[in-house]
Amino acid sequence: MRESSRRARFAGAALTVASIAISGSACGLPFHARGAFLERCCDRHLTKRNWKCTEFTLPRRERCENSPVRYRGLLFGICAVLAVWQFMSDRPVSRAPGVLVEAEPEQREIEDPRPLEFKGVRLVPRARFKADVRVLSLTRYRLGKLAEIAPLDIAVGWGQMSDSAVLSRLDISQSNRFYYWHYDNEPPIAPDAIITHSANWHLIPIDDSTWRHLRGLRVGDVVTLEGELVDIEAGEAGTVRTSLSRSDSGGGACEVILVEAASRR
Repeated sequence: MRESSRRARFAGAALTVASIAISGSACGLPFHARGAFLERCCDRHLTKRNWKCTEFTLPRRERCENSPVRYRGLLFGICAVLAVWQFMSDRPVSRAPGVLVEAEPEQREIEDPRPLEFKGVRLVPRARFKADVRVLSLTRYRLGKLAEIAPLDIAVGWGQMSDSAVLSRLDISQSNRFYYWHYDNEPPIAPDAIITHSANWHLIPIDDSTWRHLRGLRVGDVVTLEGELVDIEAGEAGTVRTSLSRSDSGGGACEVILVEAASRR
């Protein structure tokens, strides 16, 4: 609750700054100058029955005519609003303690696998795949051929690794297409259970609609993914092979998923 309150106060303060910047700084005048104008404006509107300023209008002859300066506050306000929007849209989803996902990911063989030419590489299907998981971390990649094919990695958990009581005692991070977990003193659950109930997945959205769903994911979301586990054959750029096991770790342990459908709950 305290964290949510801090976020709310931060967002409120930023929006206040933005509104001041948009409404007051568009003329490019310092705050003390705008205060003087406001005081003179209020003096003109004082009456015996109404002692409040009913209108704030700067004298036309005293407006700033330098357009870059005049609209500096407006641009600042827009940037502040965008920063608040980014902060609010990327903030983690808070979850109460308890296992959110009971089921293990489902994997089954493909009877007649057919390679798919996709954005200049070959995708070789290895298995059908469907899973309900909790998002533990996510990283967007933008550089390189693999980033063009699989622009998003998500670290995910199920079973005990979908429980906030467990996750609160782990530090989880991602880097260079790997997922890392760390604990202080004693682990919240057996390390083997962490390995077998979490993973790092390279996600390949099959189309723009699927990508819109994936890029809107937040840490803490519970998401259902359905598609195929695939190997990526990229010629001179090399080959990336998918894991077919939930109990492996280290290099080669990441699943590569061609995502055909994604939904949150």
